[in-house]
Amino acid sequence: MDRSINDNKVLIITGRHELRPIKYAEYLQKAGFHPIVVTARNPTLKPNKKFNFKGVEFEVIYTLNLLPFLELVPAILRRLRLNKLRLSIPDMHIGWIPHTLLKCADIIKKENVGLILVSCQPWTAALIGACLKKWSDIPYVLELRDPWTLNEYQVYPSITRKINEKLEVWAFKMADRISIVSETWREEYITKYP
Repeated sequence: MDRSINDNKVLIITGRHELRPIKYAEYLQKAGFHPIVVTARNPTLKPNKKFNFKGVEFEVIYTLNLLPFLELVPAILRRLRLNKLRLSIPDMHIGWIPHTLLKCADIIKKENVGLILVSCQPWTAALIGACLKKWSDIPYVLELRDPWTLNEYQVYPSITRKINEKLEVWAFKMADRISIVSETWREEYITKYP
C-alpha cells in the first residue's frame, strides 16, 4: 500500500473503554502523538467523538458488533450447564471484526497512521490488528493484559484450544512488538513459542 505515513498518529484498538488504553492515549498525546481510539460501542454509553480524560482530549471511534446476540451466548450456555468457550473462537466479540476492520482501514487511509497499538482482551482485537498489519504494513504492537491460551482460568475444549493457539501464533507473528504485563507470562510464552 503506497502512502505517506504520519509517525505522529497512533491507532489504538481495544475492547470497551478499559482504563489502560485510555491512559495510553493520555500519555501518547502528552508526548506529542495524536491517538485515535477505536473501541466496541457500549450501548449503555452515549457515543462521543471526543473523549476527555483528566483534561486530555482525544478522538474515540465506536464500532459495532455485528453479531450482538453472541454476547448472550455465555449466559444461555451457563444456564444449560455447557462450556461457554465452545463457541468463543477467539471470543464472544468475533462479530466486532467486520465493522472495525472497515472503519480502521478508512482511518488508516485518511489519517496516514504511523502505528497500530492493540490492547487485549478481547482477543478479537489482536486479530483485527494482525489483519490491519497484513493489509497496510504499518507497525503493529500487541499488548496483552492477560494471557490468551496460557490463561489457567480459561478451560478450552481441545478443538477450540487448537484453533485459538493457531490464531494466537498468527497474531504474535504479525506483531512488530509484543508487550506482556507479567514477566512470568512472558517466560511462559517464550517457552511455548521459542
